[in-house]
Amino acid sequence: MPPLNTDGLRQCQIDAITHLDESLKQDRPRALVQMATGAGKTFTAITASYRLLKEPVSARHILFLVAKNANDKPASELLARIKQEKAERQAAEQAAKKAANKKPAATCSAKASRTSVARHA
Repeated sequence: MPPLNTDGLRQCQIDAITHLDESLKQDRPRALVQMATGAGKTFTAITASYRLLKEPVSARHILFLVAKNANDKPASELLARIKQEKAERQAAEQAAKKAANKKPAATCSAKASRTSVARHA
């Protein structure tokens, strides 16, 4: 798992995410996070989901259920941002890979032309 950035997190949120990490390390992919009202459950769930979607974990699927309309918009916006970041990162990696595999054809042909001109002279 990537390191946990604890800036802005409450201790109960840090504990929940840390225990979730431990559960996943022990190959227990299901977990129940129980927190008091107003403790930041939605933010904790989004933070944990974000960490699972980031490299090197790269979870393929996360089921994220929201019980209240008030939680729907912030969760949807953050998950959309995560998806966009992942798409941008993949596009950058593909562009870098493509650039590394690209042959400098113009430079090679120019050298070949100079060589053939020199032989004919």
